[in-house]
Amino acid sequence: MKPLGPCGKTCLTVVLVLLFSCVLLAQGGGVDTTLVMAVGDSFVAGFQSGGLSIDGQRNSFPAFAARQMGAFLPLPTITRPGIPATLTIAPNGSIVPSSSTVGTLLLPPVGNSFHFNVAIPGFKVHDVLAQRPQLPDPVNRPGDILRDLILGVPGLAVPGAVTTGSEIEQVEALHPTFVIAWFGGNDVLGAFTANNVSLITPFDSFSADYLTAMKRIQAAGAKVVTANIPDVTASPLVIPAEVVAATAGATLTTIGPVLGISAGDGVYAPAIPLVTSILTGQVPGPLPRSSVLKAADAATIRAALLKENDFIKSTAGSLGIPMADFFGVLNNVKANGIVVGGRKLTANFLGGIIALDFIHPTNTGYALLGNEILKAINTGYGTNFPLVDLNAVFASDPLGPLVHKGVFDGAGENEVSIFNISVDLEWFEQFQELMAGPQRRSELPVVQEPVLAGSEEGLSQMVTPPRAEERR
Repeated sequence: MKPLGPCGKTCLTVVLVLLFSCVLLAQGGGVDTTLVMAVGDSFVAGFQSGGLSIDGQRNSFPAFAARQMGAFLPLPTITRPGIPATLTIAPNGSIVPSSSTVGTLLLPPVGNSFHFNVAIPGFKVHDVLAQRPQLPDPVNRPGDILRDLILGVPGLAVPGAVTTGSEIEQVEALHPTFVIAWFGGNDVLGAFTANNVSLITPFDSFSADYLTAMKRIQAAGAKVVTANIPDVTASPLVIPAEVVAATAGATLTTIGPVLGISAGDGVYAPAIPLVTSILTGQVPGPLPRSSVLKAADAATIRAALLKENDFIKSTAGSLGIPMADFFGVLNNVKANGIVVGGRKLTANFLGGIIALDFIHPTNTGYALLGNEILKAINTGYGTNFPLVDLNAVFASDPLGPLVHKGVFDGAGENEVSIFNISVDLEWFEQFQELMAGPQRRSELPVVQEPVLAGSEEGLSQMVTPPRAEERR
């Protein structure tokens, strides 16, 4: 047999590389995980128990999904106790910030620090398109600190390293091969947490921005997966008036007029101590209007959410984007619970799925959503990525030991009564501002200098993304 010449060897090498690439893509059903990015808001970032820190970031649903896909998803590592400081349960049972200080963003000592989860807590759809970073200013613009740190590094720290643009602009600059894109929640969530229906994004604006964002991601060359929006009105942040009455051992017709609540209304959890004070005659009723989500407002928020979900579904279908059903899976858990690690978990407070801020998931809750993303990818792109082992996640979930059966259901000796809840009101006001989005923020806890820190063993992640021509 005649030996191959230089040209033949080169051709053989090319053929072998192509065959190897085809095998890898076949195993992944054509999904290229060379460069995976995640864009969106607090759920995508891994916000948990009132703050963003490495603990929640490593357990966000994109992080779970990326690990199961064998993909590298570097994170903008926020050190403990987080920004803002995450919540904890004090010895007296109160839910309070875990620290009076906040964390920092880690940078490696040398080189360019790229991170590919660029989601920003509080962002609405328009913000994903338009909000760009500035030099961090924790004194004069504390509400923008997460935006400026996550979107501004490494570009502002290392000029020319990467475009310091909006989330979508960074996708366009880096040309990822796959994007986990989930946004739209804050377009209704801000109205829910702030008890202000005027904060609902007008549907025409939402739909135009959502379609634009998805098209621009696809135009950057990425395959995409998305999800619809959970029912925010089912959050344990608001306790149904009927449950308040039942837990107080009274009828709603009896205590409703005293508290200023009626059938279908809900009381915000931070106002529960005031409910106790009113019912025991320590202070006069009724509850302040800001503490009560009226039935009509709840219906308005839910109707806007359902309309947005219809648009997300139709858009995903028209663009060929697989969509996970976050709305359905969390409503099912709310109605029926889910058995994990031998325990029946619920979407109630301390039920194992929702963390201490009443909105964002626990590690186990995020893993559950991660599995829904993986199911959508497997179905939509013909992949066979394995699902996350929920039992293993729950076994190490720091909030797992706090799980109680049937919280807020008003019966059972092992339950936590709603009247045992006490929430730091200053934290809650800041949380409302954060969830309302950049245009509504006033103040967050001031970030202690320096806002950028050096490397920390096992925490910082550094990667130089491959050039587009190297990935082809």
